[in-house]
Amino acid sequence: MINRILDLFRRKREIGGRSFSSWYYSHIRGLTASEDELLVAISRLKFNEIKELDLEDINNLFFEEEDYFLLCLIIYFFSKKNKFPKGFSKKVIPLLGHKNRKVRYFATNALLRAGETNGLIALIEEQGTHGALMVKAAIQLGLRGENAKEAIPSLIKMMTYKDKNSRTHNTAAEALADIGESAKPILMQYVNSDNKYLADLCIYSIELITKKPFIK
Repeated sequence: MINRILDLFRRKREIGGRSFSSWYYSHIRGLTASEDELLVAISRLKFNEIKELDLEDINNLFFEEEDYFLLCLIIYFFSKKNKFPKGFSKKVIPLLGHKNRKVRYFATNALLRAGETNGLIALIEEQGTHGALMVKAAIQLGLRGENAKEAIPSLIKMMTYKDKNSRTHNTAAEALADIGESAKPILMQYVNSDNKYLADLCIYSIELITKKPFIK
């Protein structure tokens, strides 16, 4: 099935004017389907349906393609293979703001699995990211220690999101502590903040770094 879908996408521009859903289902299935139904169908493809695809061919198609249906299909392919081309996250990050929530779902989960620093930072920067997924991204960044110091401003911001719970905020503080001494000067800038909640989180993070009580 997946090869058939890929062939149809490659031919899409030659057809013109018709959406993939109407064209695919009218010519192959004789049915109609919403965009969401197509995306669900992609997510249910079995591994044995994608394992025979040529990785190099898919890599090239990924960087050239703009159609978000095909991008979701390719993203799913990379996730199943657990192999992501260099520059994967840069291509996928714009999909975090897509109007279709299932497209956002594909993008979010793939960025987590790819684990590129810029992709993880984007997940934290995007306030629409589910809190649990944001937590996973922050934990991954923290595990990188000093190598993730470019994430410090984003993790500080993560502690201020009012629509996220305390677990999300505490995880950000702990990730900053895991990054280490590079985070300390920036955290110190907020210990006297008028936002007492943020100040307390920053003090908590500093105490984790220094391993001793913080004294103002």
